[in-house]
Amino acid sequence: TAPTEDTAPTEDTAPTEDTAPTEENTSFQTRNIGLTEDNYFDPFTRHIEIQNFRIFITPEVSNDFAVHVSKIYELMLGNNDLIDPIMRQEYFETLINQNVFQRIGYSGPDYYVEKTGKNFDEALNPHPFKGPYRDNMTDYIWEVPDANTDEKIGEIVEHLLHTITNVALAYTHQEWNWMQNSDIYYATMESINNNVFDVSDYQQILDRGDDEGYYSIITQEFMFWVIVVEWGLADIYELPHNEFSASSPAEIESKLPLAHKLYEDFIAKIFTPPSIEDLRAILGSY
Repeated sequence: TAPTEDTAPTEDTAPTEDTAPTEENTSFQTRNIGLTEDNYFDPFTRHIEIQNFRIFITPEVSNDFAVHVSKIYELMLGNNDLIDPIMRQEYFETLINQNVFQRIGYSGPDYYVEKTGKNFDEALNPHPFKGPYRDNMTDYIWEVPDANTDEKIGEIVEHLLHTITNVALAYTHQEWNWMQNSDIYYATMESINNNVFDVSDYQQILDRGDDEGYYSIITQEFMFWVIVVEWGLADIYELPHNEFSASSPAEIESKLPLAHKLYEDFIAKIFTPPSIEDLRAILGSY
């Protein structure tokens, strides 16, 4: 059934003075990994609500894979002694207030082009999205049938982080707003100048005059690399390589001090590093 005014975010669900973040009040966080069938968002026929985050799923994607994506996201929001409850609550509120979402598709864009005979945007990218969901997402997470466990982990973690940093944190904190001369912009420029991050693959975006698209994607990709290295997941992505040459937290701290500070001031206070062992355990039976 189509969402009604009662199910869309309203003043009743938005933060009020009574629900403003405090160390004592973190009730804005929600948990639900159940799959919901809903053709209203066609071509996405299911969705999951997990930790205030909506994940839309195409019909071809298996239930198991979709649930594993949500479990990995929840793992990234585990508790530890560094978590700042106020900053985490602000993050949760942004997810709700800005209707941040993620999409899961099957195999990749070519699958849908071949299946429908349409170009990818016509086949799988409805715009505007229905209901309150519009542009506040990035990319797709693809369920690739023949991918191995580590490749699936890499796919899921990378694209969750893109949406977290490029959308949710950009709305929540000026320091992450890549459209301005912000901390994330200067950290990215530092990495390019220090020959740690190679942006040559993205030059074509700038060459066609899309400055906003260029700075969006290079800051998004850069902070993804920084975070997975800080989390100890460099082996999943076979780092170092041509695009990103740092592979240890010590290298990030010494070569990219601006990025390391961003990580410590925000990521480390909102998220918990998922271990490779825990990530593999989630996908191990899949």
